[in-house]
Amino acid sequence: MQNFNLLRELGKERKPVCSKRGIAATIEELLLSAEYIMAGANYGRILCEAASHVRNLHPNTMDISAIPVVKKLSHLPMVGDPSHGTGPPRQGCSHGARRGGRRPPTGC
Repeated sequence: MQNFNLLRELGKERKPVCSKRGIAATIEELLLSAEYIMAGANYGRILCEAASHVRNLHPNTMDISAIPVVKKLSHLPMVGDPSHGTGPPRQGCSHGARRGGRRPPTGC
């Protein structure tokens, strides 16, 4: 979110860009990074909520309440990625998401 040179270069591309909100990033920073990319005439932008750092909880907790807030503040599409908020790969969801739904090998 703070690599402004990269954001400007992505604005020059004519391919869609999916930007995940960083662990310590605010919603405002996510929206401002989208503006950097759209300033370069790249309007194929998708915002993604992944995991955020919440005190006293699991370190990778997905902030589901951010999705409707961003949808209200912006016209850009917003999706959620639950795979980061589920913990280590051995706990199920993120392992299954990484393997594309295939059955994990024995011993995992």
